[in-house]
This record gives sequence, C-alpha cells and structure tokens, in this order.
Amino acid sequence: MLRSYNGNQEFINDNMARRNTYPRQILCYLARKHCQPIYLREIGEYVGYHHATVLHSIKMINDFLDVDKRTRELISDLELDILIEKQLSNE
Repeated sequence: MLRSYNGNQEFINDNMARRNTYPRQILCYLARKHCQPIYLREIGEYVGYHHATVLHSIKMINDFLDVDKRTRELISDLELDILIEKQLSNE
C-alpha cells in the first residue's frame, strides 16, 4: 500500500482531506483482510479513524470492487505485493 503512494505515510496523518479518504479505505480493507486477527479499533488507531468508520471503509471498498475496474486492479496489485512480501519474509 505505502509503495503505491511512493512510500509516503503523510496520507495517514492528514486531517481527513478528501484526497486521502480512498487510500485510507483501501488500507482498512487490506489490513482487515490480510492482518488477521486484527480488531477494527487497531486499524482505526493506525489510520486515525473510529472503528465504525473503519467498518464503513471496508464496506465501501467491497462495494467499489463490484463496480469499479480501477479499484479491482489496484487491490489485485496490492494483494500481489502483500503475497510477495509474506513469501520473502518466510524465506
């Protein structure tokens, strides 16, 4: 995720600027999917969201995956990166 945004974590700490909502939603979605077990509260603490907003973000990305090709491609690329990182860390 962070590599896709040039390794810049600024979007995580920004004050909810509109341009930062989508990356945060993706981060919530990926964290929930790939960092099990993890609580919504923990994700929220990392991205600066309330746990209910984390849940809403995950739902939004799930909805985007159904209708938005760009989101599907982005998530697919990020999940491939996650898989590669997991495999490298196990070697």
